[in-house]
Amino acid sequence: MPLFVGGTGFYLDAFFKGLSLIPDIDPLIRSRIRDDIAERGTGPLYDELLVIDPSFAGKIHPNDRQRIMRGLEVYRGTGRPLSWYYREKNGHESGETLYIGLYDERESLNDRINERVDAMIASGFADEVKNLREMGYTPELKSMKSIGYAELNRFLDGLMDFKDAVEAIKNETRHYAKRQMTWFRRNKKKNWIKPDKKDALYQYVFKWLNK
Repeated sequence: MPLFVGGTGFYLDAFFKGLSLIPDIDPLIRSRIRDDIAERGTGPLYDELLVIDPSFAGKIHPNDRQRIMRGLEVYRGTGRPLSWYYREKNGHESGETLYIGLYDERESLNDRINERVDAMIASGFADEVKNLREMGYTPELKSMKSIGYAELNRFLDGLMDFKDAVEAIKNETRHYAKRQMTWFRRNKKKNWIKPDKKDALYQYVFKWLNK
């Protein structure tokens, strides 16, 4: 009986819901669309997307530049609307899949985030970033722009003081936690339980097993 624990929201959705198999798009097509948006703005291109793929366009904001570009590039590159590909998914979810999510009150979660960041700093996080830079890993790398590394890079570049950098890491982590919960809550099948409610967790699992 497979048991999945942890993982990002996208990873779990990719496995259980499935991914759409969209062919590779010629980079030149995306480049032309980007130039078109820069010249005319998102409005006319969103109107175009409404015509060729009303199902996808109706789900996004008229100013959502990235998704407008994606919808247009897929259509221009394949001749099929993006919504057509979204219908073709091969996930592993079944009617017997049990989802359990752990949640905590916002104040308690924020306290844990603050404690975790303080512990990372105390264990030498700033020195780690400094050593990585000395090894040739520049702040422009995607990996060096992730939460914690980005803020400490700004500190090392003299763009903010150390105290502000630590506080920025905590703030960004809190924002990330909020985005995670927003993503996970899209799954209406998920059973939410507080980590300290072990009896309720056992009841969920045993009830599911007995089915």
